[in-house]
Amino acid sequence: MAYVAFLLFMNYQEMTDSPETVIGQLNWYFLSTLPVASAFCSVFCGMFLGTEYSDGTMRNKLMVGHTRKEIYIANLLTVFLANAFVYLAGCLVTAVMGTAMFGWNLANPMQLAFRMFSGILMLGAYAGIFTLLSMLIDSKAISATVCMVSYVVLFLGAPFLQTAVFSYYHGASLNHMPSESVRPLLEFLYDFLPVGQELQISGIFIHLYRLPVYSVICIALTTICGMAVFTKKDLK
Repeated sequence: MAYVAFLLFMNYQEMTDSPETVIGQLNWYFLSTLPVASAFCSVFCGMFLGTEYSDGTMRNKLMVGHTRKEIYIANLLTVFLANAFVYLAGCLVTAVMGTAMFGWNLANPMQLAFRMFSGILMLGAYAGIFTLLSMLIDSKAISATVCMVSYVVLFLGAPFLQTAVFSYYHGASLNHMPSESVRPLLEFLYDFLPVGQELQISGIFIHLYRLPVYSVICIALTTICGMAVFTKKDLK
């Protein structure tokens, strides 16, 4: 919320000096919280689920009759809802402060609504990935570290993937790029991975309408794999 408020305030201050450089449309502000919420997911998931292990809460849930699948789904929903709450809190600041500063200035409201919907599903994909990692690691410290490092690796690799994909579209020199035969694979990774989706939702996109489908598939795959392994995991 503070991040979005800062963006709005800085752009509002800049209006007096360079009105032509100000981002007056609220679309960008509604989507700007997605990277923050994604980073939050990696931190929250590792710490929250790591605490479930370290404090013995996981064993207590089993002792009172909850199944492992119920525990896994409950934790996945908790992480996803916490993630969605952070994003929607930022959107609330945009709606209140942004309207007061720039007016209710929206471009293509239907497309914005679709981007926001895709963004929430993308956060669900992040929740699926980090829940999978956290539920398979007993140590709170290791779990938190693995989740954060995984996010950083994905985040740092996303621009290179974006450059590789868009080089084919913009006619750039392909001397340093893989052959044309790998283009479908690069585009698939750019659409399927949450970091690629994040870049498309908040900026330039190539396959925007595929993203919700890929997010649902990612959530389903990570949940199925996570439950399959967690049901056999030895909770020491």
